[in-house]
Amino acid sequence: MNRLWHDYYDPMKTLEQNVDVRLGGIDDDHWKKFLRYRLRPDTKEKCRKNTVNRSKQLYIYTGGSKSMARRRDEESRQ
Repeated sequence: MNRLWHDYYDPMKTLEQNVDVRLGGIDDDHWKKFLRYRLRPDTKEKCRKNTVNRSKQLYIYTGGSKSMARRRDEESRQ
């Protein structure tokens, strides 16, 4: 979602102008709801806090979406 926001939202345009400039396949109503959500002050604060928290991480997780138990099971079967 972050990439969609940064690639298609222009703060210099109005909401209606931003609704017209969207990725193909996204419905007008869904895009408008997404823009309104992202422009809310509480959402902006959450995004700011998440950015700060991500900057504090010492390690980047690269294990994917599989759980450790699932990985262990798959490796024991091989």
